[in-house]
Amino acid sequence: MSVVSVAKMEYDPYQTQKDIKMQNKRFILSLLECSPKRFTDLQKDTNFSPTGLTSILKRMMEENEIEKTTHHGKASYAVTNAGKQILERGKVTQILNAIEKNGGIYYYNYSGVSEILHTHRLMGGIYPYLATDRNLDKLNLLSTSDILDIEKFILDKLIKKRNKLKKETTGQLVFGFVIDYPKLINTIERDPKEITRNFADMLKILAQEYAPHSNNEMKKQNDKPQRAEKENSDKTRRRK
Repeated sequence: MSVVSVAKMEYDPYQTQKDIKMQNKRFILSLLECSPKRFTDLQKDTNFSPTGLTSILKRMMEENEIEKTTHHGKASYAVTNAGKQILERGKVTQILNAIEKNGGIYYYNYSGVSEILHTHRLMGGIYPYLATDRNLDKLNLLSTSDILDIEKFILDKLIKKRNKLKKETTGQLVFGFVIDYPKLINTIERDPKEITRNFADMLKILAQEYAPHSNNEMKKQNDKPQRAEKENSDKTRRRK
């Protein structure tokens, strides 16, 4: 396991300008997240100059992050799916930036297994990372053994899908969880039975959302023998 104290990078004026542009972009996207807004509303909320706001909106439209629409009969701007993805990515970045600002700790290869497996050429491909505030690091919420269990769980799931994996495909996939400690404590302190019920209700909701697709597939499968039987019956009657 490698430990890295998160430190601020050296000042880069070009990077700083790029960061400011991204912050402005995310600010506007956050304002449009709930509902479309007119230009005058955005100018009032952002306090940008008309020229500056026009330039930002034009660039965002060119990059398909926002689009013009009509809201309550008036010309407005709305966030696109691409813009929503930037918002979601931004939330993770904001959390990591907050951990960095507070002098948090960054772990590479948290379980300590990846380097051993790579050294002995046993296997590889899954690399655990962990960023945490210093005060939470002392609590050891997730031990290296816990992370190893998660690694093994993911590997077992992927092994079962080996027939779908293609050697010629390239790329990387990042998957993770954000643990909000205060909210986690509120959840843990609740009645375990209530937590179980809520989780069961959530599974029912998910089942209902996927049920129409599954039911349609099952209906198609069930209809096949009936259609075949009806076609044979029709052929028999025509022969008579």
